[in-house]
Formats: sequence, structure tokens, C-alpha cells
Amino acid sequence: MNKQYTQGLGTPTAILIVGVLIAGAIIFSGPGSSSTSGSNTNGGSAPQIAAVNPEAVEDLLKSLDVDAKELATCVAEEETAALVQGDYEEGLAAGVQGTPYSLVVDTKTGVTIPVNGGQPFANFKLLIDAILADSPDLADAAVESSISTETSDDFVRGSEDARILVIEFSDIECPFCARFHETMNEALTVYPNDIQWVYRHFPLDQIHPNARKAAATVECIGEQKGSDAYWTALDAMFANPALPKSL
Repeated sequence: MNKQYTQGLGTPTAILIVGVLIAGAIIFSGPGSSSTSGSNTNGGSAPQIAAVNPEAVEDLLKSLDVDAKELATCVAEEETAALVQGDYEEGLAAGVQGTPYSLVVDTKTGVTIPVNGGQPFANFKLLIDAILADSPDLADAAVESSISTETSDDFVRGSEDARILVIEFSDIECPFCARFHETMNEALTVYPNDIQWVYRHFPLDQIHPNARKAAATVECIGEQKGSDAYWTALDAMFANPALPKSL
């Protein structure tokens, strides 16, 4: 599995960044996110329920040249279930309650900033720019966490030499996780050399009954076909809610 800047920012800017992220966590939370009540706090209409579409699953597996029988065997294995549960328990022990929840780690300074909810890229960019600008004020928003920053057992997307490590705990059926998935993909496009992204599973079984099997499926696709296939499958799951529902 895979794995500069001198401009300073003043304290008011750092406070603004943290304030935007906190406000964003409130606005961009809802069913399956940092609020698990099932109500959409963004004031918009609830996400539409995806229809079951087994053909979409077949098309995905065919596009990745995945052996369906081997995949089914892997998904059913206790080792795979333990891997997904291990991610979940790590998050739970660290205080994760909903999804998406991310730690943004400045590997240069060790400063670790929590990011909650389906933050849009504009909000997330403020934090990334502040880290790359060596803002000392971000230390005021730093937290200590028991979440491991060791990535040798993870599928990693982004530069191996990146300064910023993002560890995300997410649920494949969570619509707000899908929003943040778009944010992270955009961040990697804008900052291809500065961000490394690790995705860990936090299935919310009570409201997303297909999330755990979807997590096992992408892990097994990665085991069979490699890191690129893992991330392609994960992208597809978020882009097409029918996929996890049809597994």
C-alpha cells in the first residue's frame, strides 16, 4: 500500500480561519455527519435516496478488472471486517462521534488541527494556506489526539513528501462525507505536492446500513488491484450513491 513559505499570518487571521471552520462544521453537517440526528442543518432538502443498481457495481468492477468471486470472498473474511472495525474503534477512542471528521497535521511542526463536517474547499483552503505560511497562531487551535499518523498500512493519496497529512474518518453512505470528498480531491489538485490524504472508515451503522460493506469492498478492491483502484472505487462510491446500496 502506498503511501518554503515565509509569509506570516497575524492572530486575527488565525482566529478567522478557526472561526470559519467551526461555523462550517455547523452549516455543513447533517445526517451522517457530525450531527447524527438525521436532520439537515443546512436548511436544504434532504438528499435523495439512491435506487439500487447492481449493473453499476458490475460496471465498476469491470472497469477495474476486479475478480468478482475473489472480491466476494475477501469482503466476507473476518480479517477484512476487523480492518474496518479497527478504523472505527480508533476513531471512537479518539472521540470521533460523526462523519466526516479529519485531522490536519503539519508534519513540520506537529501542529494538529481538527476539521469537522463537510467543509467546502474555500474554508479548507484557509487552513492549508495558513499552515504553508508557517502561521504560529495556529498552535492556539491545535489539539492532541490518539489517532495514529503512521500510514504504512493505509492507502495514501497525494505526495509522499507532503508537508500536510490529512487523516479523514468517513462513512461512504454519508452525503456530507461526499461533499468533503470533493473538497479533498480539489485540494490535491490545487496543492499536488503539499497534501497527503489518508482515508479511514467510520461507518455509522444505525443510519447507514450499507456503509460497512462498502468499506470492506473498497479495501478488498485495493488489496486485489492496488492503491489506484482503491481510490477510484472510493471516488465512484461517493459519486454514485447507488453503488454502496447495491453491493
